[in-house]
Amino acid sequence: MKLSILDQSPLIGDATPAEALKQTVELAKQAEKWGYHRFWVSEHHFSNRLAGSSPEVLLGHLSAVTSHIRIGSGGVMLPHYSAYKVAENFRGSRSAGSRQNRSWDWTCPWWYAHFFHCPSSW
Repeated sequence: MKLSILDQSPLIGDATPAEALKQTVELAKQAEKWGYHRFWVSEHHFSNRLAGSSPEVLLGHLSAVTSHIRIGSGGVMLPHYSAYKVAENFRGSRSAGSRQNRSWDWTCPWWYAHFFHCPSSW
């Protein structure tokens, strides 16, 4: 059985957004040590309880501090961005922070799959 973690960088107690993001990084490192298959982050805006607002930036950092766990974004607010910008941000983050043969993932939304082809790896 392959297990994954979706971490939304919650602000627990009086934690600051910076502390929440540090906890996300530590959880990703632990997930890799514990043998988890994937570690997912997501994008949220205007939330008083979640700090994850830029998954492409966070994934670049997670790639630099882990070695083999698959990392990906479980949520990007695609209607708010140009599809080209999202693809370029993730491609740029991937090439800048990751090692060769590193696997990144993102979820293919149902509405995207309805109109476009989603590769089976999504």
